Amino acid sequence: ARHRQQQAPQLWAQVLTSLAQDLGPESVEHLLLRFVNEFPPTPVYRGEVTPEAYLQGRTDGVAHRELVAEELVMLWLANRNPAFSDFRELFAPADAS
Repeated sequence: ARHRQQQAPQLWAQVLTSLAQDLGPESVEHLLLRFVNEFPPTPVYRGEVTPEAYLQGRTDGVAHRELVAEELVMLWLANRNPAFSDFRELFAPADAS
């Protein structure tokens, strides 16, 4: 969060824009929505807001879509890290070995 605030406040917005250009906006929306459904943030988990509504919101001025993209990348990096292998069964796709 500190890096985002101080060094690259537009980083995740740019990442989402680039992904939408490369993959299509519908694919990016599907990816974000699926991630929120699989790993719901607290308001979604508690049923306070739908996943779709969550993705349209903001917290402390940061778009939830950007937060979800960041979480998705962090999970991907964790899954690629050999030191994280003890937790792989909790987060890795079923077909991952």
